[in-house]
Amino acid sequence: MKKNYEPPQHEFTGEQVKPTNPTGLTDTPAMYFNRFVTKEMLQLIVEHTNQYSVQKKGKSINTNVKEIEQVLGMYFNMGLVEMNAVRMYWEKETRYPPVADLMSRNRFQLILSMIHFVDNESVSDVT
Repeated sequence: MKKNYEPPQHEFTGEQVKPTNPTGLTDTPAMYFNRFVTKEMLQLIVEHTNQYSVQKKGKSINTNVKEIEQVLGMYFNMGLVEMNAVRMYWEKETRYPPVADLMSRNRFQLILSMIHFVDNESVSDVT
């Protein structure tokens, strides 16, 4: 028998947090992203990605913080405007400028194939 969903009743008892945007305006996507992802985190992704590309291909792809930010932003945009295949964001008939104008498809796919968040050599094989 189907029933209507009734959410559990909970009272918030934690500390009240004041908004970080005192103007009361809605944060931009970049402002919201930067609340959770620091430049230090992005720099670690850059280092691990470049290191992994050397391990995998024998040379660095030489990515940087700006490119990692762009790739993540492009990936988020792809989640908003879904297409059947990644290449479609760059194709003439289905081109999506918020993605296609940031970098070439080949560069995007290369970075995605190499992106790393940890150093593989420092990870143990604990199971």
